[in-house]
Amino acid sequence: MAQKHFLIALLCSVMIAQAEPNGTHPFRLPNIRKFYTTRQPIWTLQTTERTVYTCKVDVPRSINKLRVYFQRLYYWHIARVNNTMEGVFKRLNTGGKTRAPPDAMMVRIPNIIFTETEQLQYESRDGTCGMFLVSSISGDKYYDLRVWNVSVHRPDRKCVERFHYAALQKRQLYKVLYKDSCQQILL
Repeated sequence: MAQKHFLIALLCSVMIAQAEPNGTHPFRLPNIRKFYTTRQPIWTLQTTERTVYTCKVDVPRSINKLRVYFQRLYYWHIARVNNTMEGVFKRLNTGGKTRAPPDAMMVRIPNIIFTETEQLQYESRDGTCGMFLVSSISGDKYYDLRVWNVSVHRPDRKCVERFHYAALQKRQLYKVLYKDSCQQILL
Protein backbone atom coordinates (compact mmCIF):
# COMPACT_ATOMS: atom_id res chain seq x y z
CA MET A 1 0.00 0.00 0.00
CA ALA A 2 2.84 2.39 0.85
CA GLN A 3 4.46 1.66 -2.53
CA LYS A 4 1.19 2.53 -4.30
CA HIS A 5 0.96 5.90 -2.51
CA PHE A 6 4.62 6.59 -3.26
CA LEU A 7 4.10 5.91 -6.99
CA ILE A 8 1.02 8.14 -7.08
CA ALA A 9 2.89 10.94 -5.30
CA LEU A 10 5.85 10.56 -7.66
CA LEU A 11 3.62 10.66 -10.73
CA CYS A 12 1.79 13.76 -9.46
CA SER A 13 5.05 15.57 -8.71
CA VAL A 14 6.39 14.81 -12.20
CA MET A 15 3.19 16.14 -13.79
CA ILE A 16 3.25 19.29 -11.66
CA ALA A 17 6.93 19.85 -12.46
CA GLN A 18 6.16 19.67 -16.19
CA ALA A 19 3.28 22.14 -16.01
CA GLU A 20 3.80 25.47 -17.69
CA PRO A 21 4.11 28.69 -15.64
CA ASN A 22 0.64 29.74 -16.84
CA GLY A 23 -0.86 26.52 -15.46
CA THR A 24 -1.35 24.72 -18.77
CA HIS A 25 -0.03 21.22 -19.17
CA PRO A 26 2.23 20.02 -21.99
CA PHE A 27 0.11 16.85 -22.35
CA ARG A 28 -3.06 18.76 -23.21
CA LEU A 29 -4.94 17.70 -26.30
CA PRO A 30 -5.21 20.02 -29.33
CA ASN A 31 -8.42 22.08 -29.34
CA ILE A 32 -9.46 23.28 -32.80
CA ARG A 33 -12.34 25.35 -31.40
CA LYS A 34 -9.89 27.27 -29.24
CA PHE A 35 -7.46 27.61 -32.18
CA TYR A 36 -10.19 29.24 -34.30
CA THR A 37 -11.44 31.44 -31.43
CA THR A 38 -9.51 34.48 -32.57
CA ARG A 39 -10.12 37.69 -34.46
CA GLN A 40 -6.77 37.27 -36.18
CA PRO A 41 -6.33 35.83 -39.67
CA ILE A 42 -5.02 32.25 -39.66
CA TRP A 43 -2.41 31.79 -42.37
CA THR A 44 -1.34 28.54 -44.01
CA LEU A 45 2.42 29.06 -44.08
CA GLN A 46 3.31 25.73 -45.67
CA THR A 47 1.44 22.75 -47.10
CA THR A 48 2.19 19.34 -48.55
CA GLU A 49 -0.83 19.68 -50.84
CA ARG A 50 -0.01 19.70 -54.55
CA THR A 51 -1.56 22.99 -55.54
CA VAL A 52 -1.08 26.18 -57.52
CA TYR A 53 -2.75 28.51 -55.02
CA THR A 54 -0.89 30.89 -52.70
CA CYS A 55 -1.66 33.17 -49.76
CA LYS A 56 -4.27 30.86 -48.17
CA VAL A 57 -5.82 32.46 -45.09
CA ASP A 58 -8.85 31.76 -42.89
CA VAL A 59 -10.57 34.75 -41.26
CA PRO A 60 -12.93 33.60 -38.47
CA ARG A 61 -16.26 35.47 -38.48
CA SER A 62 -18.44 33.71 -35.89
CA ILE A 63 -17.95 30.74 -33.63
CA ASN A 64 -19.99 28.74 -31.13
CA LYS A 65 -19.71 25.39 -29.38
CA LEU A 66 -20.67 23.42 -32.51
CA ARG A 67 -19.24 25.33 -35.49
CA VAL A 68 -17.20 28.17 -36.91
CA TYR A 69 -17.93 30.33 -39.94
CA PHE A 70 -14.93 31.84 -41.66
CA GLN A 71 -13.76 33.40 -44.89
CA ARG A 72 -11.17 31.34 -46.74
CA LEU A 73 -9.18 33.51 -49.12
CA TYR A 74 -6.37 32.60 -51.50
CA TYR A 75 -4.95 33.39 -54.90
CA TRP A 76 -5.65 30.81 -57.59
CA HIS A 77 -2.99 31.64 -60.17
CA ILE A 78 -3.65 35.42 -60.15
CA ALA A 79 -7.38 35.39 -59.28
CA ARG A 80 -8.43 36.27 -55.73
CA VAL A 81 -10.84 33.65 -54.32
CA ASN A 82 -13.04 34.38 -51.29
CA ASN A 83 -15.32 31.61 -49.97
CA THR A 84 -17.50 31.64 -46.88
CA MET A 85 -16.88 28.33 -45.13
CA GLU A 86 -18.46 26.41 -42.27
CA GLY A 87 -16.47 24.12 -39.99
CA VAL A 88 -18.44 21.69 -37.81
CA PHE A 89 -16.40 20.58 -34.81
CA LYS A 90 -15.85 16.94 -33.92
CA ARG A 91 -13.46 14.77 -31.93
CA LEU A 92 -11.34 12.25 -33.85
CA ASN A 93 -8.68 11.44 -31.25
CA THR A 94 -9.87 11.32 -27.65
CA GLY A 95 -6.46 10.58 -26.18
CA GLY A 96 -8.28 8.24 -23.79
CA LYS A 97 -10.38 11.07 -22.38
CA THR A 98 -14.17 10.87 -22.38
CA ARG A 99 -14.72 14.64 -22.40
CA ALA A 100 -11.96 15.71 -24.75
CA PRO A 101 -12.21 18.99 -26.70
CA PRO A 102 -12.77 18.86 -30.48
CA ASP A 103 -9.61 18.36 -32.50
CA ALA A 104 -11.15 18.46 -35.98
CA MET A 105 -13.77 20.10 -38.12
CA MET A 106 -15.68 18.95 -41.16
CA VAL A 107 -15.46 21.80 -43.68
CA ARG A 108 -17.89 22.90 -46.37
CA ILE A 109 -19.41 25.88 -48.09
CA PRO A 110 -22.63 26.35 -46.03
CA ASN A 111 -25.52 24.10 -47.16
CA ILE A 112 -23.27 22.15 -49.52
CA ILE A 113 -21.75 18.69 -48.94
CA PHE A 114 -18.72 18.48 -46.63
CA THR A 115 -15.57 18.40 -48.76
CA GLU A 116 -12.87 17.71 -46.18
CA THR A 117 -11.97 17.07 -42.57
CA GLU A 118 -9.26 19.22 -41.02
CA GLN A 119 -7.68 17.74 -37.89
CA LEU A 120 -5.46 19.78 -35.59
CA GLN A 121 -2.80 17.19 -34.75
CA TYR A 122 -0.35 19.46 -32.96
CA GLU A 123 -0.81 22.84 -31.30
CA SER A 124 1.91 25.09 -29.90
CA ARG A 125 1.81 25.86 -26.19
CA ASP A 126 0.70 29.44 -26.84
CA GLY A 127 -2.02 28.26 -29.24
CA THR A 128 -0.89 30.38 -32.21
CA CYS A 129 0.57 27.60 -34.40
CA GLY A 130 -0.90 24.29 -35.47
CA MET A 131 -0.17 21.32 -37.70
CA PHE A 132 -3.27 20.09 -39.50
CA LEU A 133 -3.96 16.82 -41.31
CA VAL A 134 -6.45 17.56 -44.09
CA SER A 135 -8.43 14.63 -45.52
CA SER A 136 -10.58 15.33 -48.58
CA ILE A 137 -13.59 13.30 -49.69
CA SER A 138 -11.56 12.24 -52.74
CA GLY A 139 -9.14 10.43 -50.43
CA ASP A 140 -6.27 12.91 -50.69
CA LYS A 141 -4.42 13.67 -47.45
CA TYR A 142 -1.96 16.43 -46.81
CA TYR A 143 -0.53 18.54 -43.99
CA ASP A 144 -0.86 22.27 -43.38
CA LEU A 145 1.21 24.44 -41.07
CA ARG A 146 -1.14 27.23 -39.89
CA VAL A 147 -0.41 30.22 -37.70
CA TRP A 148 -2.22 33.23 -36.30
CA ASN A 149 -1.25 36.53 -37.92
CA VAL A 150 0.61 37.58 -34.75
CA SER A 151 3.17 34.78 -35.21
CA VAL A 152 3.41 34.70 -39.00
CA HIS A 153 7.04 35.91 -38.95
CA ARG A 154 8.12 33.84 -35.94
CA PRO A 155 6.14 30.59 -35.81
CA ASP A 156 6.74 28.28 -32.88
CA ARG A 157 9.89 26.24 -33.57
CA LYS A 158 8.47 22.95 -32.27
CA CYS A 159 5.35 23.42 -34.37
CA VAL A 160 7.40 23.92 -37.54
CA GLU A 161 9.58 20.92 -36.68
CA ARG A 162 6.49 18.77 -36.13
CA PHE A 163 5.15 19.77 -39.57
CA HIS A 164 8.47 19.04 -41.31
CA TYR A 165 8.76 15.69 -39.51
CA ALA A 166 5.22 14.69 -40.60
CA ALA A 167 6.00 15.65 -44.21
CA LEU A 168 9.23 13.64 -44.08
CA GLN A 169 7.49 10.59 -42.57
CA LYS A 170 4.89 10.60 -45.37
CA ARG A 171 7.58 11.37 -47.97
CA GLN A 172 5.71 14.49 -49.03
CA LEU A 173 7.35 17.68 -50.27
CA TYR A 174 6.05 20.91 -48.83
CA LYS A 175 5.39 24.25 -50.46
CA VAL A 176 5.61 27.69 -48.86
CA LEU A 177 2.30 29.52 -49.42
CA TYR A 178 2.91 32.68 -47.40
CA LYS A 179 5.05 35.71 -48.24
CA ASP A 180 4.77 39.26 -46.87
CA SER A 181 2.78 40.49 -49.87
CA CYS A 182 0.00 38.03 -48.94
CA GLN A 183 -1.25 40.55 -46.36
CA GLN A 184 -2.73 42.48 -49.32
CA ILE A 185 -5.38 39.78 -49.80
CA LEU A 186 -7.07 40.99 -46.61
CA LEU A 187 -7.64 44.53 -47.94
